[in-house]
Formats: sequence, structure tokens, C-alpha cells
Amino acid sequence: MNKKSNLNHQCNKERFQSFLESLKGRMVTIYRNDPEAKTGRLLDVQSDYIVLELEHNTIVYYQIHHVKSVSEDSKANQPVKELDEELDFIKEESFSDLFRHLKNEYIQINQGGPDLVVGTLLETSNDYIILALENNEIVYFNLDHVKSALKLSKGIKSNHLIETKDSDQTMVSVSSKPSTSISHEILKAEYFADLFDQLMHKWVLINRRGPDALEGILVENAGGYFAITNNHEIIRINPFHIKCISIGPKTDKKEENDQIEAEEDPPLRSLHKEKKPSLERRSGRRSEKRSHSRSA
Repeated sequence: MNKKSNLNHQCNKERFQSFLESLKGRMVTIYRNDPEAKTGRLLDVQSDYIVLELEHNTIVYYQIHHVKSVSEDSKANQPVKELDEELDFIKEESFSDLFRHLKNEYIQINQGGPDLVVGTLLETSNDYIILALENNEIVYFNLDHVKSALKLSKGIKSNHLIETKDSDQTMVSVSSKPSTSISHEILKAEYFADLFDQLMHKWVLINRRGPDALEGILVENAGGYFAITNNHEIIRINPFHIKCISIGPKTDKKEENDQIEAEEDPPLRSLHKEKKPSLERRSGRRSEKRSHSRSA
């Protein structure tokens, strides 16, 4: 990107920010026809994020560079509402800084689709955060790819459907906090890219769900790309498109196999076990008949 392009980009960013400032106190819709879409009152505009108040005083923090559109009802002719000073929301200079106030809290990352995740925020760093999910999976999220975040409380449910890689849909319930017991060590590094040095030769899951999900053994960190191998296939990945990473195989497969085994009808299982002895008894009777015929 040359100097002129950089200047244009900065000008456009400042103009969009100025436009957002003019909407403070108004009812707006962030995104349209998108899993991230929400309608609420715009409370605040910071350097790289905005604050939206939904119903029941739910507060969502949107990272500005992900916001595709902002719309309002032109027929409503709504007055600008004075902001409630008692309304509790985080004010920080940057999107990454606000996560410091959410440490050890139960939060939701993104508002819908395969990128929606709920868990306990364990650690924050310069450009990534670490979440513990309900199955005690530890996931490292690249903040540049986090579109939005909100703090959840016990008793609040996140009634969103997550689309899995196999196009199944799963209802996410966050009515209770997950266990905070961690089964393996939490990795720490100054930057997200530095984590990969500690993940070499480990089985990793990249981008968890959806069409971008990949898993395999991390075998190469060449600076310009990462490489994983899975079933004799070597996959080279552009670091820019890595949204998150975790250690270990995809948990969905194990959970699916456990569920199938648990749901199998007990009488059928016992029938399978009884079939073999029954066949052996019939075979034994036939052998006895042959022996009797020969002796006769």
C-alpha cells in the first residue's frame, strides 16, 4: 500500500468515525442480513470500536473495521436520546484494551454463525485473547478477526444457532458458567504469531467451525505461511486468515461418537451379544447329529 493509498484509507476511516459520532443516542442496525446484525441504541464511539445497547441493557462492543453497514429507520424521525449516566459499559481507548476489564468473565465472541463462541476469558495480550470453553478446550483468538464481544451473566441465554462444518446447527446455551479447571498448560506469548513456535509438532485445530476449519499437525512456520499435515496431505495457510487456534483434535467428532453409543438401544446391544452364543449352540447341535449318523 503506497503513501497515497494510506492517506485515503486514513481519511475514509476518520469520515466514517465522524458519521458514527453523529448517530450517538439513536436507534441503529449494525450489519444487515448477517449473523452479526443487531438493532439497538448507539451509546459510544471510540477509536476502533462502538458500543451498542440492546434490549434488557445488554451491551455489545463492535470492532469498527468489521462493521459493513449501519442503518436507521428514516420514517421513525427519532429524537436523540440522552444517554443514561448510570448505564454500565466499558470505556477504553481501543478494542483490545476493553478485554482487560473482562478478564475471568463469561463472554460471547461474535453474534452468530460459525464464529460465535462463548467461554471464560482467561488471558489478554497485545493482539489475542485466550478463552476456556464449556468442554475445557482452550482457544487462542486473533483479535483482528473478532467482530464483536459481549459480557454474559449467569441466567442469560445466547439463543443463536452455530453452523458446523457439516452444516448441522447447534443451539448455544450459556445459562451456567463452564468449569474453570484446565486440563493442560496455557501458552503465553507477546503476540498471536509467536504462539505458533510453541505449537510446532502438535495437533492443532484452526478456525474451529465453518468452511475455514482445518486440523492437523503443525509442521512448519516459514514466516510467510504455516503448514499442517493431515492424512498425507500438507496444507499451507496464510497467517492473515487464521482467526483462532487450539490444541488437540476437533471435539465434535468424539462427542458425536459418544452420543451415538449412548443413544444405541440397550436391548439391541444385548441382542448382538446373544447372537454369537446362539449360533455356536446351533452349530454344536448340528455336529452332534452328524456324529450320531456316522455311528449308526
